[in-house]
Amino acid sequence: MPSSDDSSKNIIYSGKTDATLRENTITDLFGGQRKWESEHWTASDDRVRGGRSQSYLKISDDKSTAIFHGDLDITALGGAGFASQRTTGSAGGPWDLSKANGVAIGLGAIDDRIYTLVLKDTILPKRPDGRDQSTISYEFSFSVLGATNDVPSETNCGEAIPLVDLSGRPHALLLPQEADPGEKTEAPMSIVIWIPWSAFHPYYRGKRKPEDGPLDPLDKSKIKRISIMCRSMFGKQFGRFSAQVKSITTFSVPEVTSIYSGALITPLERATGVEDAKDTYIFHRSPSAYTKSILKTDRASEQGLVESLKELRVEEKQTQTSPSIGIPQQGKSTK
Repeated sequence: MPSSDDSSKNIIYSGKTDATLRENTITDLFGGQRKWESEHWTASDDRVRGGRSQSYLKISDDKSTAIFHGDLDITALGGAGFASQRTTGSAGGPWDLSKANGVAIGLGAIDDRIYTLVLKDTILPKRPDGRDQSTISYEFSFSVLGATNDVPSETNCGEAIPLVDLSGRPHALLLPQEADPGEKTEAPMSIVIWIPWSAFHPYYRGKRKPEDGPLDPLDKSKIKRISIMCRSMFGKQFGRFSAQVKSITTFSVPEVTSIYSGALITPLERATGVEDAKDTYIFHRSPSAYTKSILKTDRASEQGLVESLKELRVEEKQTQTSPSIGIPQQGKSTK
């Protein structure tokens, strides 16, 4: 396992999974080896403020996944609105994550909404009217663009290929589906988004705390609440939403190396062009995602990437036994 001062700065395609390495570096908070339970989560929607948004968390029969879904309304509160599911007192918190390097969220089928993972280290007593008192939250927002099955499920990754510097950057792993030899699977490609602590930003009542204000670092030794949210971004998104969440975990490695077998690893790009979504990070499943977004990313090579990926798909169809596949540094656009 790399140490915190590991000088290696490259991302790679992982080779054979080391089960011991995973055991020592990944802790399942929800999903994985710790099954999802409905009593661990409860809705926290804008209805507490007079809104009409509503969220649900549907647990699969085998308790391996949870679907966060609902309807985001922006009419009742004049463009504002949020719908979220948060942990309850029976979920196992507070969590001491002080030895972890960050948090990862595993995703299956998901629409192109902007979603936010929220951490809180302070929960105050309820107000006399029963509502929660506002406290600082630490948030990471992301959007996954492109059809859920728009990436080949037979990606064949061989030797490690150095790509770009990942240190301190959120990044995504695209995981091949498990299937018997020769069997086709229609299941959506799984994504794991790895989020270093530095990518979580402090918010208060839905607004980012100013950079020049007093520092309020997240106390990672006592995470008291975890939430999954879909908010209106002040009127920019509304309506139905749905995201299949497979896992929420912590990781204790500064970079992703050989944790997952056959994973395609790529950095996420920060969105630009929409002020209220400036902290949103974007992951593109495919070139078709480039025309479907209100957001933009800060690279200028979008068309080049589109053409490169088109060529890559042609090569994959011609040679299904390619030993390794590299993706150029990405420039993207979004929601």
